[in-house]
Amino acid sequence: MAKWYHPCCGGSLQTWTKVIAIVQIIMAAICLYGGIDVLVSGGRMALANVTFPLNGTTPSDAPVGMMTSTSDSHFDTTPLPPRTDPLDHFNPDNNQAVRVLEQSMTKISNAVGSILIALGIYIILEGFVTLLFSVILFYGAGKRIEFMCLPWLFAQTIYFLLEIILFFLRFASPYSDELTNWTGAVGLIINVYCIWVVCDFINELEEEEAAKRMRRGKACREQKV
Repeated sequence: MAKWYHPCCGGSLQTWTKVIAIVQIIMAAICLYGGIDVLVSGGRMALANVTFPLNGTTPSDAPVGMMTSTSDSHFDTTPLPPRTDPLDHFNPDNNQAVRVLEQSMTKISNAVGSILIALGIYIILEGFVTLLFSVILFYGAGKRIEFMCLPWLFAQTIYFLLEIILFFLRFASPYSDELTNWTGAVGLIINVYCIWVVCDFINELEEEEAAKRMRRGKACREQKV
């Protein structure tokens, strides 16, 4: 009999658990792709070497001549004067200042790249674990095997706790915006609902197993009598 707090409004918990597993598989695949993209971007930034041009052109940039007429095709081979860069008009110590700026920007780029690498690795690991446990959940729900549904539940509970911490950190940040906060809140609600459905499905399987044990015990007692 359906309870008033049934998460699926009396519908099949098994079906909804399988739907959740399928959605999680799709989201995990997207998460893996995004994590790889973040990891690659972080690797590029971590290896980047920021440089600024000190002169207007390099030898390869300077044109060797110019077209002197539209009626013929010969070139004036007189080299053009190199273009100047606005930085060249500053004080003589400008080159050294630019080099210091390059080193500072390179350090910042490398630091941001390292953070992105760590973030990418975390996203990839989360996506891989979610994908693996979601596949197991889908199979376990289809076969109604309780212990195959537990890994997904444990993993999602841990992720949910981490998401709560990150949500409040973003909410307390002066750089947070209303859209991000609402998106995070909706994500938390969806995760709570998914965990609720799977928990009730596991409880349903436990009740079925308990009923089977009672029937087996009753049958054994009747045979002895």
